[in-house]
Amino acid sequence: MSIQLYAIRLKKLYLAIALLSPIWIVIPVLIQKNGGHQYLVIFLGLVLLTLTGILAQIIARRKIELAVSDHAVNYEKLSILKNDIQSIKIDKSGIGITAIGFNLKTGKKIVLHLPNLNRNAEKGIAFIEKALPEVEFEAPVDLLE
Repeated sequence: MSIQLYAIRLKKLYLAIALLSPIWIVIPVLIQKNGGHQYLVIFLGLVLLTLTGILAQIIARRKIELAVSDHAVNYEKLSILKNDIQSIKIDKSGIGITAIGFNLKTGKKIVLHLPNLNRNAEKGIAFIEKALPEVEFEAPVDLLE
């Protein structure tokens, strides 16, 4: 079984956010400096901030194929044996990214970051749950709570 998903490169995401931040900072300041109404400037800043976050995710994402065979879970160049997986933990962040953490019996943790855009993360979680029913799933953690 396999599924096509988008994954996030975290370094590229943070770099894109840093490089795009002048858009939502400078433009509203310039508009207010030139006589723009304060409420309009605040609204415009929030809209630009949202667009910056979405654009940064689009820039940082890459297509991957997540596959589960009889013996292993594979994505990109990584292969995790089913017998080595102790549990799977799902963490939802406030920046539109869900992390699927594979906790191995050796104590190592391998994390796959999926964007929430277009129900991408939900599809990945459902696929993993269906393909690995014998693995224990830890309760999802919402990092905003």
